[in-house]
Amino acid sequence: MSSDPGRIRRRDPVRSKAKILEAAREAFTERGYDSATIRDIAKRADVAVGLVLRHFTTKQELFLAAFPGPENLKSAPSGDHDSLVAELLESVLGRLDSNPTADPFLALIRSAGANEDAAAALYEEMRRRTTEFLSESVESPDRELRVELLGAQIIGIAFVRHVLRTGALVAIPAADLARSLQPIVQATLYGDLTSAPA
Repeated sequence: MSSDPGRIRRRDPVRSKAKILEAAREAFTERGYDSATIRDIAKRADVAVGLVLRHFTTKQELFLAAFPGPENLKSAPSGDHDSLVAELLESVLGRLDSNPTADPFLALIRSAGANEDAAAALYEEMRRRTTEFLSESVESPDRELRVELLGAQIIGIAFVRHVLRTGALVAIPAADLARSLQPIVQATLYGDLTSAPA
């Protein structure tokens, strides 16, 4: 708060919206969808409840807007599968470890128990964004299945590594985990899903 009581506080809608989204990411990831309230988010962002609702008319709209998709990644050329998978894993696992309060996978996990509809809406949005991001690289007709298999792997890792916090997946550094996962993810996205081991 300004030490000068006569100073006029200027409105900065872009900054206010960014603060609201940051506060929402923290609240939803820490508490899950049901327990995180608009009032709590407004308090964390140091704005009025009305301002939150001016930017986002519903809590679900705010929930979906709060979490980034893979658009921060540069699309790798369609033939360069190694680079694309490495970049995707580095981004996802790095974010999980360095900034878990902004991670959509953890928000999804923590929300699913109390509000399946909100968790499903976030999952659908994450699936849509990822499918769109991979549209040029994964050209097979079963692309949606491959994206969902990838999502299941990441959700499982996030759950064990950041919720249960026990076992070998917790101890391994993110860079080593990404290297271990690279061939698995490449097989998921580009391999033959119809062949079964003998």
